[in-house]
Amino acid sequence: MALENGYIKLWRSMLTWEWHDDAPTLSVYIHLILSASISTSMWHGIEIPRGSLVSSYTKIAKLTGLTIRQARTAINRLEMTGEVTRSSHPKFSVFTLNNYDKFQLSTSKTLNKRTQSDKQIDKQATSNRQQYKNIKNIKKEEIYKTPSGDFSENESDSYGYDYGDPFVERMEI
Repeated sequence: MALENGYIKLWRSMLTWEWHDDAPTLSVYIHLILSASISTSMWHGIEIPRGSLVSSYTKIAKLTGLTIRQARTAINRLEMTGEVTRSSHPKFSVFTLNNYDKFQLSTSKTLNKRTQSDKQIDKQATSNRQQYKNIKNIKKEEIYKTPSGDFSENESDSYGYDYGDPFVERMEI
């Protein structure tokens, strides 16, 4: 499955997380969350568990816009506080997010299934769009009303003003 599909949960509790005020560490951590595998897979004969990814300090630095030293320091901090575990290999490392399932659990359960709450959110968004359309139509009707009567969207008055064009200002007599 491509990484461009789906979503991740980003908890507001991260605002009180000890590394929230350290931009490089926060950037690396969010990059790891976004890049982690959503299911167990094999890569070059190595099992990559869910919540892990194959990468290197150089690649992480490049993808986050940090220096290699900043990326290494950020990973070391995340390892020191238990957020990330690193398994080193000669040309790459496997980075594992230790609490991935705790924070991303519903993502794995709903990969190809929509939850009831997702459906409710979609219904709400559709309802909101419909309400917006109704308000927009009411305002549009008010624009086309004049003291002498109503004009349809495609009509113009005796002065040649097109009331169907909302950018045309009306001339007051």
